[in-house]
Amino acid sequence: MKNRLSPWNLGATLYMPATREDIADAVLHGKIPGLRSLVICLEDAVSEADIPVALKNLEHLLHELSNSMHSLGKNDWPLVFIRPGMPKWADG
Repeated sequence: MKNRLSPWNLGATLYMPATREDIADAVLHGKIPGLRSLVICLEDAVSEADIPVALKNLEHLLHELSNSMHSLGKNDWPLVFIRPGMPKWADG
């Protein structure tokens, strides 16, 4: 049985456009004290012209988080959600 996510665990959710290159610092190194959840946005926070950069940043970020989780273990990281800009991006 899956654990249900309580809305109380989210705190004040921070939206960050996927074009930002410092998202990993916020997640891995506690750059934003008290951050409990964040949404990496590929929709309205990213201009259409910046979508390729945002997707590349997201790919890099996911690899970095995965590698860190395997090597360091997960230490009180905030919950991370991805807001896709197109339904097909949510597949897979």
